[in-house]
Amino acid sequence: MNYENLTLEELEAIRLEKMADVDVARAALSEVSVVYDRKARAAELERKLGGLTNEDLELLQGMIPAAQSTAVTGIESGEEIGTPGK
Repeated sequence: MNYENLTLEELEAIRLEKMADVDVARAALSEVSVVYDRKARAAELERKLGGLTNEDLELLQGMIPAAQSTAVTGIESGEEIGTPGK
């Protein structure tokens, strides 16, 4: 399309329309990408673990350590430990 013969108002309207189209396309791409990534990870896991039996999976699950606490209460009390260099 030749935009040279359009007025500023017409160009602004087209520009806003095209920007809205891009926003819609970005949102759709983001949604598709999330599903694609999840399915790709699942397929890779299936490929890697496909030959394992249920007993193998249970053994592996038993090897995973119990959830560990991620508390960081002691980190902020550095002054109680001492000043570095002393």
